[in-house]
Amino acid sequence: MSKVVAKKWLPNQTAALGHTDLFTSSEGGDYRISAYLAVDDTSGSSVAFIFGWVDEYRDEFGLVSGAAVTANPASYKASDVSIVVHVKPNSTIYLDESGTPTTPKYSLYVTIEELSGPQF
Repeated sequence: MSKVVAKKWLPNQTAALGHTDLFTSSEGGDYRISAYLAVDDTSGSSVAFIFGWVDEYRDEFGLVSGAAVTANPASYKASDVSIVVHVKPNSTIYLDESGTPTTPKYSLYVTIEELSGPQF
């Protein structure tokens, strides 16, 4: 079973997002991060997103990047990603944007679910 613990909708963006905290886990555990990125742009710029988190072994354990979406003239492109991460207690799942869009118009939708079930 899963339970949605955070949603971040960023429709019609026209500038870089920068670092954005999405969810802080007080108890730690397993989470699924799902994201959908759509770009409508004629400048040919590229937009990508990167998620970060911390597990028990290392700070800033890892970054997972969705594929960059590069818009060609008069085009609309979309990309999605779903990953499962293990987060240590009192740490934050965050988002960073990769790339330097010039004049893009894009929307990013993120959902974080807490995964529950038996531990073996």
